[in-house]
Amino acid sequence: MQLTLHTDYSFRVLLYLYLNRPHPATVGDISEYFGISRHHLLKVVNNLAHIGLVETIRGKGGGVRLLDRVLQMSAGEILRQLEGNRPLIDCHGGERAPKCAVLPVCLFNTVLNTAMKRFFDELDGYHLEDLVVKGATLK
Repeated sequence: MQLTLHTDYSFRVLLYLYLNRPHPATVGDISEYFGISRHHLLKVVNNLAHIGLVETIRGKGGGVRLLDRVLQMSAGEILRQLEGNRPLIDCHGGERAPKCAVLPVCLFNTVLNTAMKRFFDELDGYHLEDLVVKGATLK
């Protein structure tokens, strides 16, 4: 399994905002800190705002701020919102592949679903505060 680059950048933004709270940060500041295109981060921040993980503040002194509700969410919950709940493989056919010929006798999808559940169960034990060193600050 590999997370999308959008999800990777989303977690970076959330961690940056966590460490910067309660102050808002500009997309330019975040872009410079991580060395990521400002244009790309604008898309990431817009999506984070759309799904209700950050708020954007217009005007002087504005920027992006982490919403308090995110502090209560597990890393698994955040990841589910970012990545969706799609299967790792599509045995039944769809856009990417035809219906699998061994579907009636195959257990691979069951094994993958069990592994995915364990993956999310593990992530559900962590919050943003657990993903940074205690007392860490932005440099």
